[in-house]
Amino acid sequence: MKKIWVVGAAFALILALAAVAIAQVAPQQNEYEVDGSTSPNRAGSKKKPLPIGINFDFSVSEAQGRRPAVIKKYSIRFAGTQVNTNFFPKCSDNTIANKGPEGCPARSIVGTGFIENETGDRNDPNSKTINCNAGLFVINQGDQDAVIFVRGTQTSTNPRTRCDINIAAPIEAQFVRRGATTALEFQVPDSLTHPLPTLSNAVKRVDSTIRRLTTRRRGKTRGFFEAVGGCRNRKRAITVIFTPESGTQAQEQHLAVCRR
Repeated sequence: MKKIWVVGAAFALILALAAVAIAQVAPQQNEYEVDGSTSPNRAGSKKKPLPIGINFDFSVSEAQGRRPAVIKKYSIRFAGTQVNTNFFPKCSDNTIANKGPEGCPARSIVGTGFIENETGDRNDPNSKTINCNAGLFVINQGDQDAVIFVRGTQTSTNPRTRCDINIAAPIEAQFVRRGATTALEFQVPDSLTHPLPTLSNAVKRVDSTIRRLTTRRRGKTRGFFEAVGGCRNRKRAITVIFTPESGTQAQEQHLAVCRR
């Protein structure tokens, strides 16, 4: 009986170790949460567009508490809105590359925010050993184009922009009409998702604001972002489509307060 018990215990141990090994190499399963609002939160209309600012946040976690899978592409969609990139100052790629956002016209910086990352060994999804947070700037380039400039430095005194690895890179982005929505769409370069070949830099949380910028055009006040309707049951849909490097594409939506 003792020999049978020992064999059975050994077999159980092998199964347990195999289960642990499988769990360690199983693909990450991301979970998402989106939040946001507009200011003011009125609907606006096509005849009377309403200049608005947008607060937009999202968070990414992993079902088993590991580092999330890296997100490669984003499509961030705001229902019932339009954007007027050519009504506002622009900043060129050359200026951004040589002087950073500080060299751009002040009103070409249409948004700002912070990125909280989980960073670690590319081959170990349990690894989160490196601190790498960053600030972001949304910079207008006209003709429906924008740059999202991401920067985190070792010397930053703000923990929200401090990164153990210095990162500074532009993300090319476009404002795209998709039905009744305006989408900000972009693909994140490897210099940010894998700042070193051995590392993965996974977004955990983003907090951002698009400024309520206005200007006068033909005697009317116009905005960079404008509300032109889109309220359904006093709610405006803010939807994000996340495309990770591995795993399946996912969509998450938040219904922001919207009054007529």
